[in-house]
Amino acid sequence: MGNESLNHSRDKIVESSRVSCRDCYRCIRVCPVKAIRVTKGKTHIEENRCIRCGACVRECFIHVRSTASDFRAVQQHIRANRFVVASVDPAFPALFQDWRTSRLAAALRALGFTAVHEAAEAIPAVARAVQALPRAEGILPNCPAVVNYVEQYFPQMVDKLLPVASPMIVHGRMLRQEYGKSAVIVYIGPCSAKVYEAHRPENAGLVDCVITFQELLGWISREHRDMAALEEVPFDCVVSLAGTEAMNARIAALQGGLLHSCGYSWHPGETEAYSLSGTQDVTDFLTELSRGTMGGMLVEPLFCHGGCCNGPNFPRHGDTFVAKRAAVLRYAGSAPALEARGDCAPVPAEADYAARPYVPERTVTELEIAEILKKQGQNVSGQQYNCGACGYKTCRERAIAILEGMAEPEMCFPYMRAQLRQRTDRIVDALPCGVVQLDEELRIRRMNGSFAKMFLCNDGVLGKRISYLISDEGFDKLIAEALDSYETVRSKYGIRYHEIVFPMPDEQEYIGIYTDISALKIDSYQIDLIKRQTLENAKDLLRQQISFSQELAAYIGRNEARSEALVKQIVALLEDADAGGAADEIS
Repeated sequence: MGNESLNHSRDKIVESSRVSCRDCYRCIRVCPVKAIRVTKGKTHIEENRCIRCGACVRECFIHVRSTASDFRAVQQHIRANRFVVASVDPAFPALFQDWRTSRLAAALRALGFTAVHEAAEAIPAVARAVQALPRAEGILPNCPAVVNYVEQYFPQMVDKLLPVASPMIVHGRMLRQEYGKSAVIVYIGPCSAKVYEAHRPENAGLVDCVITFQELLGWISREHRDMAALEEVPFDCVVSLAGTEAMNARIAALQGGLLHSCGYSWHPGETEAYSLSGTQDVTDFLTELSRGTMGGMLVEPLFCHGGCCNGPNFPRHGDTFVAKRAAVLRYAGSAPALEARGDCAPVPAEADYAARPYVPERTVTELEIAEILKKQGQNVSGQQYNCGACGYKTCRERAIAILEGMAEPEMCFPYMRAQLRQRTDRIVDALPCGVVQLDEELRIRRMNGSFAKMFLCNDGVLGKRISYLISDEGFDKLIAEALDSYETVRSKYGIRYHEIVFPMPDEQEYIGIYTDISALKIDSYQIDLIKRQTLENAKDLLRQQISFSQELAAYIGRNEARSEALVKQIVALLEDADAGGAADEIS
């Protein structure tokens, strides 16, 4: 078996299980570059857009997203008795806290690793490389997601990335120098982007495999390794690390940690150096930098809020960020010094970065955007929903995504709610019986065509009390006695009609259903016949529309399907009402 990782292609860093996707759009909401395509309600990642930040992995609450890694390759290397070396990210105390930090090296050796190192031992070398630059001004490239973001979406600012390698790559060079080409170097950390970084062509042969903290924790659990029963074994080291230098190196997983190692303080009044973290802050910073409104300082941007100790590949139900940060600080302040066996020759810490601009597959015009907005009841200059429920900040952004094939019209919740109401209104309008909706004051909110025809009225009666047209006795009785429904037969305008009324408490309204029975001999049999005929007509219309209504209900939830519930209640009342009571009133 060769020394290469068993996974040669690492373009696809975040893997998806589309079977369980729930149409929540949480991943789209947090994706800084909107690299997630929606097709028939399911999401998948467009690799040519993705910057491998892992935000979607952290955000997915049903575990549809996960970081692809070399876990199986590592296990195969160990089973093959290879010389496997672990490089553990400085964020490890956030997961293996307190007494577990001193037993992690023993746990990794028990899993089959030959040597176990803290990646923090590379931080001083990175800091010296930054300090040696003629002018330490620009972007510290220790976050590979930021590097990807700049290369793809701010290619004009690639020269702002300092020509210094990340701590993982520098540590890989140190370990390769120490153990030779035959060793298998495995990086263990919380970052999705480091998987991609390790497999970039320019980094070939340095870090062979990357696995995540989450995978490591599961691996230890599956092997039934009781860490409490293990001895306290120190980490291996290739360079000595002690005192203030060691403490500074071990806080590199926190926001501002690398800046501190480089000799810069980070506080509100600092003008030479600045640290920021989180997707929005990084995006805002790069946008301002591209406009020329910022510059002249050394900046450490990190995509994960608070730093790597809040990376996407920690267990989902672990400690809070505050607890993880505190654990890293405790370890940094109390961890033992690392004493190397001999002197380690300096390793190069430089790196080159190149623009890899993302180019959209098509150009979207303003006319096309306006047409999409118009179809969904909005316009370019007027009011737009901009609710963000679809994952996009504005309706305009979503319209562009629809035109690019990244989004679907059905992702707009207000639009789908309006569609559902329109379709349900059509069902009610097509019913052969008259239907009227009243507010709490018994004023007419809406009526269908059959009601208007039956009682010789038009939209001019909207807003008037029902008593303006017909008797409101049934509604008064319904309210006074707090009935679930009430039915009777009455006469008005020379017609005899069958009336059923009932409340809709959630909608704060009342519904009346009316059937013209003037031409029929009024007895219980005829009333049953009328009910059956109305019922069959309603069922026929409902069957034609039910699949569409159910599909919409899946998007907007149970509460938004109340109009469909109204139609069903109409059918139920017509089917189950007691004909005998009505016949008694007739007689």
